[in-house]
Amino acid sequence: MVHGHDFTGDTASLTSSDRVAREYRLRLFNYTGSKSVEQDSEDICLIPGARQISEGLLSYKERFFLMLNATAKAFLTDRGERGEDIEMHMAPEDQGIVAIVNPDKFLTSDSDVNKFHYSVYQTGGTVTDELSVAESVFANQNYLMGCLGPSQVAQLLGSSWDGTWTKIEIEMRRTATPVARSKKLIIHRDCRPIKHDPVQLTWANTVGGVGLPTLRRARTQDSEHRGKEVPEDIG
Repeated sequence: MVHGHDFTGDTASLTSSDRVAREYRLRLFNYTGSKSVEQDSEDICLIPGARQISEGLLSYKERFFLMLNATAKAFLTDRGERGEDIEMHMAPEDQGIVAIVNPDKFLTSDSDVNKFHYSVYQTGGTVTDELSVAESVFANQNYLMGCLGPSQVAQLLGSSWDGTWTKIEIEMRRTATPVARSKKLIIHRDCRPIKHDPVQLTWANTVGGVGLPTLRRARTQDSEHRGKEVPEDIG
């Protein structure tokens, strides 16, 4: 499963040839027995299956996905509002991926977004690592995925990871300066006691990414008790 990919030794983000964003041109004509000259047109960028027609067909050319500045949402998740950091809780053993659409395929100028940047806050201090964003002219490589689960970020960092983390921050960056090109995706450590085996589910969310809820409900356990009434004098 992609969400359980081993990121040990990885330096670049993952690509997918199945779930990619493609650009379409919508053209408007009048028809009165014959087709008129083109009246209007609009380019729209879509991921198949991400939105229904009745929901408005979200275009990935909208600015909050294009990563033109540090206020872009960027990450394909239903969590969080535009202009806000995205926050979630995960346990140390959780796995998962987070996806973006490479904006440079749909811009007239290069946005210079070229890496997933990870900052891990742990007892020994903050450590960082990166996954590079692949530059490609092929349309089937504009859907890019980085690690999200703490157990995979541990694989990415290798010996820099000491297991005492309290927070992981992920953001998109460009090499020059460096400059952030998105809001942060913040993972807080889930410290609740777990007395059973958690189950993690994955499915496509409404914006073309992956939903990763973890179910931690205790398993049902039946028990039987037997007793015997014994008379006792009072007073």
